[in-house]
Amino acid sequence: MAAEAVSGACLRHAAVTGAGGFVGRTLCRQLVAQGVRVRALVRSAGSPVPPGCEAQLVGDLADPAGCDWDRALDGGLDTVFHLAAIAHAPQAAAIDQVNREATGALAEAAFRRGLRLVHASTIKVYGDQAEGLIDERTPLRPDDAYGRSKLEGEQRIAEAAARHGGAWAGLRPPIVYGPGDAGNFARLVRLGRSGWPLPLGAVDNRRSMIHVEALTDALIRAAQMPQATGACQVIAGGPAWSTAEWLRQIAKAAGQPSRLWPCPPGLLRAAATLAGAGGVARRLLGSLAVDDRAWRQASDWHPPLSQEEAVARTVQALLLR
Repeated sequence: MAAEAVSGACLRHAAVTGAGGFVGRTLCRQLVAQGVRVRALVRSAGSPVPPGCEAQLVGDLADPAGCDWDRALDGGLDTVFHLAAIAHAPQAAAIDQVNREATGALAEAAFRRGLRLVHASTIKVYGDQAEGLIDERTPLRPDDAYGRSKLEGEQRIAEAAARHGGAWAGLRPPIVYGPGDAGNFARLVRLGRSGWPLPLGAVDNRRSMIHVEALTDALIRAAQMPQATGACQVIAGGPAWSTAEWLRQIAKAAGQPSRLWPCPPGLLRAAATLAGAGGVARRLLGSLAVDDRAWRQASDWHPPLSQEEAVARTVQALLLR
């Protein structure tokens, strides 16, 4: 029933979890610009609400007592974008509660009302790195609490959809970057602009990332597709560059030389491990390349900006901070 109710429906009135976050703010801005009424589902009365959005108190997703999803989703909605998640917490139980339990409860409430659900998952359901290209056929091997909980959240959505005939789609993005980013890409920018010669010139790995505006554009496209995919698909913002190429593009955008010199990656890994920085080395030297042809063919989606332009915009925004 729910799938028939939303098949081919326009996106007019949407609820967004995680509306105050890095991706959520951009998604809300794009939805409002397209004339969509947006209901920001917030944790508390003092939570920030993006401009042009109505606020609806839903409660703390980390509270095992649960959120008031029924009240939050009543009143003329057609779509729910689920972005709220946590990646780090002192106890794994909190990650499970938000990313698995709250996600399942939201899906149940949404599908009971015939609403379409668009879910932002993560490429980490495949693990932290992979030698070959990642696509929907790649084995699911999450290697941390965050990746496992996000995969279990996907499974809760699929189970609820099967019970209620719910329409849903999900995307598994790699690292998301853009203006306002304070994560891995911002650290890469600081590294590239440090002025120090970096021994990464010989690194020939492949790393996929996606600009925040490209990701939110794709999430909106997923909501507008006549037929929901009923699955999570991988997505990327462009070609999978090596860490050295990402640094070269960052330096170009900043108007400075890249200052990379070649050093054998094996030697770098060994030195980083001895220095207690093995995790940093894995992120800088390891590969995580995404093949998103299945999503692009199903959705006819293309990034709204080139990867070179996306890097330039992000670097310039970070330089102005």
